[in-house]
Amino acid sequence: MAAPRRLLLVGEGDFTFALSLAQQLGDAVRLTATGLDETDELTKKYKDAPATLAKLGKLGVAALHGVDATRLTGIGAHDEAVLTHPHLGVEDCVAHHRLLAHYFSAARGVAPVARVTLAGDQAARQ
Repeated sequence: MAAPRRLLLVGEGDFTFALSLAQQLGDAVRLTATGLDETDELTKKYKDAPATLAKLGKLGVAALHGVDATRLTGIGAHDEAVLTHPHLGVEDCVAHHRLLAHYFSAARGVAPVARVTLAGDQAARQ
């Protein structure tokens, strides 16, 4: 039996994407999910965060807080890094270009494969 893929999720908001993925993929992946918000800020923003984090823990998912997508050193080695729906809170194409450039540079240090997923029309926005 092959070892599970080590998948790094970067930029989680309320960690529900990580939970859904962990529930769907089960033992096929060893999942580490990261978010920019520290734990206290996360629980203030998202009322269901404590329950979501508890479920992730029961599934063996490592949830790391206060992680900047552009600074991933110290996260450990992974097979793949995925930044999900990146957004800085403003519609600024230049700033988002910089975010992605820095993410890809940082991701190269922790995984041989780096991906970005975009929401529906996200690529078309300026």
